[in-house]
Amino acid sequence: MEDPEAAVATLATTPFARLLAGQVRARPQAIAVVHGKQKLGFADLSRATARLAHALTAGANPTAPVAILQPTATLFALALLGTLAAGRTALILDPASPPARHALILRDAGAMLLLGDGADTGTADIPVLDVAAFLTGTDLPPPVGWVAPDAPAVLLATSGSTGLPKLIVVSVQHLLYRMAGNAELLGLTRSDHVLCLHPPSTVAGVVTLFTIAIGARVEMLDLARVGYRGLLDALANRSVTILRAGPSLLRGLLALPDAAAAFAGLHAVISAGEPLLRADVARLHAMLPAGCRIVNGYGATETSVSGGLTDIGDRQHPQRSPAGRLWPGIQAIIVDDDDRPCPRKVIGEVVIRSRWTALGEWQDGKLVPGRLVPDVTDPRRRIYRTGDAGCFDAYDVLVVL
Repeated sequence: MEDPEAAVATLATTPFARLLAGQVRARPQAIAVVHGKQKLGFADLSRATARLAHALTAGANPTAPVAILQPTATLFALALLGTLAAGRTALILDPASPPARHALILRDAGAMLLLGDGADTGTADIPVLDVAAFLTGTDLPPPVGWVAPDAPAVLLATSGSTGLPKLIVVSVQHLLYRMAGNAELLGLTRSDHVLCLHPPSTVAGVVTLFTIAIGARVEMLDLARVGYRGLLDALANRSVTILRAGPSLLRGLLALPDAAAAFAGLHAVISAGEPLLRADVARLHAMLPAGCRIVNGYGATETSVSGGLTDIGDRQHPQRSPAGRLWPGIQAIIVDDDDRPCPRKVIGEVVIRSRWTALGEWQDGKLVPGRLVPDVTDPRRRIYRTGDAGCFDAYDVLVVL
């Protein structure tokens, strides 16, 4: 049996273009991305990606980031893959944010083109390209200039401690690593249908989209648009096997009288973005089918840290579920105020050392380390101070407070 760390590292370092081409060859008509009634198969997605990539390669300002503002999962997938296939860096905007925030992020990133959906984006200062136009057209040769696995690939805006946008730079390798960690933990296969309630402008949304690299079907649902009733309908009638959502959304679902019937086909629930409480786990176990796994993921846009299968018998924090065991290739150290390592059960700051973190931050049109400090002992690794308090328990399980 292959070592889990080796399996995750192999998938994370395989070129995304090769992974996608393999799915196209094996299952050209299989559905890759779903948005409501709109479905995009692997072959159609690949052809549309080539059309968009050729257009972006021939366009002006080839080194400037390409902004993406897409509320539709199918068009978001096309916009992101087309940008990466052209060797360009993608700047992902949140459709729910106001135009003033979009303008601030576009200015800070130095983006000169926006991939929209034909609607008014409120970004009149830069040209807008309608991505839907590339769903059909003449077939073109596959693009050969995909962004390098460890190069700046995606810019994700976070608020940071000041409330102002901070652009985190992630690589394809980073995104594949996070996807591969979940795939290894849950045994995800091409038969899975992953439903994500995180918006595509978040790292969770982008990582979920990358699940198509192993052939799984991905669906992103806008809960504000469809409501809980629409979500239950999707779970009950679309053969969803994996649900990814934050604990707050899960609590809302659990309060509905027919939630158990909608959950009947699930193999796993991935919780991320907020603390998962022990009470949440107990209620989920009572509602989910026998054998359905619950994963509590801990991390940030800058890095994934851990993701563990959660059981109501976990003997950890009296209220919060444990963050779980560290993912392969992640080293966590608990340090005190003087940066000295803390022994087990002693609370300190969680500090991460890994080659699988984000690359840094985007400032003045270039990549800078930001809070991701290069590791002087290994040039492939970076050190990230999370600012979170935590400790390792007697079983080497990470507990984040």
